[in-house]
Amino acid sequence: MELKNLKPRHTSSIFYGKQDLCLRGRKSGSAVGVPEQKLRAHLGSFGVTGNLALQPMYTLSGGQKSRVAFAKITFKKPHIVLLDEPSNHLDLDAVEALIQGLVLFQGGVLMVSHDEHLISGSVDQMWVVSEGTVTPFNGTFHDYKRILQS
Repeated sequence: MELKNLKPRHTSSIFYGKQDLCLRGRKSGSAVGVPEQKLRAHLGSFGVTGNLALQPMYTLSGGQKSRVAFAKITFKKPHIVLLDEPSNHLDLDAVEALIQGLVLFQGGVLMVSHDEHLISGSVDQMWVVSEGTVTPFNGTFHDYKRILQS
């Protein structure tokens, strides 16, 4: 069963978005039934502040567009967010904003990543996929890396 066909039950909230998520246009907060200040504060938590939050999407850099996309994904407070290599094509500032957003996010995050900095800065629990099994790893990313190198 593909994730995009998964039907959330009344107790769950799942966001599924293609990795090439493209946001077009800009609606004011009142147009979507949300106070503008609440939207701006949420964007600000991902580093999209001041006049940057008012610019059309087509004028933003790739990293800035990614920040807006992550803000959009988390705005409705899903219970779990699935991320596949979320730091691909992000500049260092955008990765830092992503880490901050993930740390503040109140739901669960299932993330596949090879980005050591992203993993070390944003996870509090690691699971290792190896030889067809998934097992929890008690330790940090650096501990896991040391085990692999020994």
